[in-house]
Amino acid sequence: MNSDLAGRSGLVKNVDVFFYNDGNVAGTVAALEALGAKVNQVYAAQPDKAFYIANMEMNASAFDAVSLLNEVLWFGYAHPEPVLDDEMATQTVAGNHPGGVPALGYYTHLANLGFDGTGVRWATIDTGVDYDHPDLNGHIAGGYSFPGACNTNPGEDCAGGGHGTHVTGIIGGTGQGDGVGANTDPNGYLYGVGIAPGYEIFAMNSLSAPAWPPAGGWQEHSKQAVLGGAIGGNN
Repeated sequence: MNSDLAGRSGLVKNVDVFFYNDGNVAGTVAALEALGAKVNQVYAAQPDKAFYIANMEMNASAFDAVSLLNEVLWFGYAHPEPVLDDEMATQTVAGNHPGGVPALGYYTHLANLGFDGTGVRWATIDTGVDYDHPDLNGHIAGGYSFPGACNTNPGEDCAGGGHGTHVTGIIGGTGQGDGVGANTDPNGYLYGVGIAPGYEIFAMNSLSAPAWPPAGGWQEHSKQAVLGGAIGGNN
């Protein structure tokens, strides 16, 4: 159980349960419902459907029983608003937190360092990257689509904004928001600012392909990343 559920009482909405697919997903969902959960949504957590996520609401008194289910690996609160996917988290990772408080102005911090990722090409090896995302599309320098994956563009995210797009934003999203304009949290931190917003993206979508490991083996990840000019990737 994640710490963000600790101390809660009564009915808790927006609880995400991450569980293993033992061949009987419906059975695991039924076990959650037997503990009093109202399951709102169930979906595969990754393309091979080895793991699933159930979003539910339930009484906090049943949390201990949920943690004892063999198939459940983790569960926590799914915040309805974005949390720590913003400049505050990036400042923390970058170490710019004088007095233990993340500073506003990550771009200023990068300017003082003299480095924002410009000139570096990195491969996102995941479900792919959404070419239409305003935080990322200006930095996509190329990509590679694995056999069987959608290939509208090389390395396209078949989900149109799935896990690979999220990971790419963590690495170097520019914080442009939804394209209409940048968004900030209540403290003024920009949502969507990644660690190195000046970097170039090489998109790879092996997790959207039907074969796993990819055809050619694990080394195909590094091979295609290097051929695409990337210095590395999240392989």
